[in-house]
Amino acid sequence: MDQSPDSVMIFTEDKLAYLNPNGEHLYMNVLKSKAKNLFDIFPGHTHFLIKDLIQEATNDISSYTEIDLGDTNDPKKYSINIVRSIYNRQKAYIILLQDISLQVEYNEQILRADVAEEANKSLQEEIEKHKATQESLIESTSRFTALLESAANLFICSLNDKFQVVGTNKNFEKMMKDRLGVGVILGTDFLSMFPVEPYAEKKIKEKFQDVLKGQN
Repeated sequence: MDQSPDSVMIFTEDKLAYLNPNGEHLYMNVLKSKAKNLFDIFPGHTHFLIKDLIQEATNDISSYTEIDLGDTNDPKKYSINIVRSIYNRQKAYIILLQDISLQVEYNEQILRADVAEEANKSLQEEIEKHKATQESLIESTSRFTALLESAANLFICSLNDKFQVVGTNKNFEKMMKDRLGVGVILGTDFLSMFPVEPYAEKKIKEKFQDVLKGQN
């Protein structure tokens, strides 16, 4: 165990009985302890976890987890494993700890880079999609405007699915002004501009709905 890359700590009846060189470094420089009792050596926030691992070791279950040690100025992340054993003819618990701080930091950096790359990719896709939509809208609007203005002998009024006016040509606007005395405002309900009886309005709306559905 002296040559183990792990920090090895052996406890008999919760008393420190052995440290390998790496365990001694952990004991002195990370835990900064001179105590001998297990729960005096480790900080309070780790006690619940250590008790849980000891209970699992008692049931011959070997579990691996992570534990935060060190202080706020120099935090450390360790893997921890506790196994039941015999040491100097006494029942003992061997605590194996390995410093994984650099590995955890590296993994977090990789994760952040992956998240940033994915976010940037999604953003670029949204920008391209928005750009394509804008170009399509500008082209459609230009074509629609050209159609309205070039139809010299037609009265054109374009509606949305709520029967609101979304576009007209000058002929239609002039006709509404001269014949009905109505100024055309975009967003106005189309049928409200005409003196239509309720029963007729219902029929007209049904016809419009058929047209919107592609039916004659």
